[in-house]
This record gives sequence, C-alpha cells and structure tokens, in this order.
Amino acid sequence: MTVVGLGTTLFFKFLSFHQDLDRNAADIARALKAGERWRADIRKATGPIRAFRESLQDYLEIPAGNQLIIYQFDQTNIWRHKSGETSPALFLEKVKECRFVSETRKHATAWRWEMELQTTKKTVRIQPQFTFLSVSKSHSANGWIFEPAPPEIGTATRRWWWPPSSRWCCP
Repeated sequence: MTVVGLGTTLFFKFLSFHQDLDRNAADIARALKAGERWRADIRKATGPIRAFRESLQDYLEIPAGNQLIIYQFDQTNIWRHKSGETSPALFLEKVKECRFVSETRKHATAWRWEMELQTTKKTVRIQPQFTFLSVSKSHSANGWIFEPAPPEIGTATRRWWWPPSSRWCCP
C-alpha cells in the first residue's frame, strides 16, 4: 500500500512539473512571436518612432506608410492598434514589466523592447524576461544597420564586415 501511495504522489508531482514546463514553453513561444511581430513593425517604420508615457500607460507610436501602429502597455497587457481599426487588439497578455527604449548609434537609431511576463508561482528559478532589438530601415544611414566596410577590406569580405566598434549584444 505504501508503494502505491508513493507512486501516486510521484505521478502527480511529475504531472505538475510537466504542466509547469508546458506553460513556460507556451509563454516563451508567445513572447517570441510577439517580439518578431514588433521587430517587423519597427523595420516597416517610415517616419520617426516615438515612445511616451501618459496616464500610467506606456505608448510606442510607429508610422508605417499612411498608417500609425500604436503599442500600449496598461500595466498588465500590451495592446496593438493600427489606424483605421475600430479598437485595439490584445497583443500580449500577462505582462509584468514593459519598456520601449531608443538607442542612438553612430548611423542609426535602434529600438529595444524589454519585457517581463507575469509568473503564476511566487518563487521561480528563471524570470521570464525578454529583450528584442530592431532598427528602422528609414532611419539608418543609407539603409545600413552597420558601418560600410573601409576600402582596404577586399570585396569578398566586404559584405560580411562588422566594425569592431559596434556593440550589438548585451551591454
């Protein structure tokens, strides 16, 4: 009888771990999908992007052609609104923190989106934090995200040139 009780306890413990792992994987997938959509919107920008805070809500305005795409963080959810639509669409739910930050570089202005998802447990081993980085083609010099190669670099290497002064990873 003790073996059956121990087996049942272990089964439910592993089932709980599996459900947590499944939930974490789903959270990561939805965050990555949202991040890729955000990066695509930044790349489509045709004018200056603007981030601001109003009434305890953070906004990011992205002009894209004759439309304006607005991201709104209301302390728990991120909403995406395109001009011409009647109401904003829920873009990402259960968000704990969200920041839109512009970084002025030598030849471009990069945009960074930092977010942390809410957790269901009080103590977690890994915080669900994500950072996405993107550059608008319209606001980089000559459409380049990085510096053009100097003339002394051969033509075969030229298209893979990455200047040593660039910092594209974490600070």
